[in-house]
Amino acid sequence: MRNKNWKLEDDLFVIEHVMEYYKSKEWSNLIEFISKEIGTSKSSVQMRISNYVSILGGKGLDNYADISKEAIELSLKKYSKSKMLIAFE
Repeated sequence: MRNKNWKLEDDLFVIEHVMEYYKSKEWSNLIEFISKEIGTSKSSVQMRISNYVSILGGKGLDNYADISKEAIELSLKKYSKSKMLIAFE
């Protein structure tokens, strides 16, 4: 699969689905569903989630895209930082 050109909507989709289903779905199934829906690999989704952790101040991948930071900032209006860190880690 070729590299995905991520859009803000993709980041928001990942965040929303993780936040909604991380407690009720098997993690690997959730990542697989998300990757198919947005047209990228599971590892790409997992790396993006690690970027979100870094943006939120946790130990994740620091080389995040500006749109990922924007998606996190928008999501912080709906979810708390601590709840998102719990969901993503």
